[in-house]
Amino acid sequence: MLPQVQYLTKLTEVQKGKIRSLAACCQKRDHISLSFPLDPEDGPVSYYWMSDGQGRLMSALSLNYWENHLAECIAFTHPDFRRKGYFSQLLDKALESCEEDDLLFPASNHCADTMATLEALQAEFQFREHLMELDFAAGLPIAFSPQKQTAVLKAPKYPLSPNALWTIHLPLPGSPPVGSCQTSPAAPGCLCLHHLEVHPGMRRQGLGFSLACQLLCHVQKAGVCRAILQVSGQNQAALALYKKTGFQTTETLSYYLL
Repeated sequence: MLPQVQYLTKLTEVQKGKIRSLAACCQKRDHISLSFPLDPEDGPVSYYWMSDGQGRLMSALSLNYWENHLAECIAFTHPDFRRKGYFSQLLDKALESCEEDDLLFPASNHCADTMATLEALQAEFQFREHLMELDFAAGLPIAFSPQKQTAVLKAPKYPLSPNALWTIHLPLPGSPPVGSCQTSPAAPGCLCLHHLEVHPGMRRQGLGFSLACQLLCHVQKAGVCRAILQVSGQNQAALALYKKTGFQTTETLSYYLL
């Protein structure tokens, strides 16, 4: 039986398990940490799937639809089935369903196969994004001492829930939020930080650093042992902030437009 492309809008737990295994194999082979969006929080997702006659997953592709006719495309092809045209078949099917949408491909420069494919597609480089991580195993830097904070953190009722909202306030009665950050579980013991913002009129006063410091202290006490985030390579201020709080770059993704 020849491999056939399947189109899916939802995945069963069995299918999710197969994709996790495929992604883990590719991550190990290509030395990357890029993941497949199994339970996306933003935008609808379409899946394209190809398996062999024994039900072995050969290649999988996802389209996560954003605003302004843009969709993020993430794909994995098992190393044993590369250079056989399977990814091209999935991509052709995906392009048929989103004729008016541009596709944005995140890629790690570590993966020579991916870079060769993007070059063949004549995809255009757009921007870079850094994946950063903070491991609490070695203890938090001294700068995280709550006694040194000059602003007050308001923690969400359920700190480990998806899109939990944290706010920071000046130490004044009834002070409105001057900054905020969202967090979501990424894996057991691992929390992802996103949308860290400080009110434009209150920047350059250390409030972003205070927010990050107090937030990380709070989640460590709640049992989180690792924090991750993504930041644009063009956002030098955010990069400096995260490095100051102890985050280290683990991988750099380049985004290409097709």
